[in-house]
Amino acid sequence: MQRIPTVTYFCQSAIVPGVNVSEIQQENYFAPVKRPGVFRFDDLSISYVVDAELKNWLEIYDWMRTTSNAEDFKDFEGPDQYFSDGTLVITNSNMRGKLVVNFKELFPKSISSIDFTSTSTDAEPIIANVTFAYSSYIIERLT
Repeated sequence: MQRIPTVTYFCQSAIVPGVNVSEIQQENYFAPVKRPGVFRFDDLSISYVVDAELKNWLEIYDWMRTTSNAEDFKDFEGPDQYFSDGTLVITNSNMRGKLVVNFKELFPKSISSIDFTSTSTDAEPIIANVTFAYSSYIIERLT
């Protein structure tokens, strides 16, 4: 994603979101007839390693502050700045891209807390999760 380059670099996992179609019932003299309704996308969730200076966590935090009025309008940006397009490349076992998922108009909905602990003796990476809403996605095959 153009708006959060350090998150992209440290991405650990992502899930291609599911989709569903709502149901509309068309009434008639007999049994109601079911018709397809609105096409809806599930949220996009990714996990990533938080870097030592928290730069990638702060990229998302700062983005979220610009989309909502947290305290005042100082950091607030206009609606055209809320969104960013994003790309998820799905690789095969040889790490070659097989599919590309292109997301349109992403924006962060939530970011996980960061758990700092001094009780662990292992140098385990800190993992954060972020959830995005978006308008749509298209899956393309790479040749």
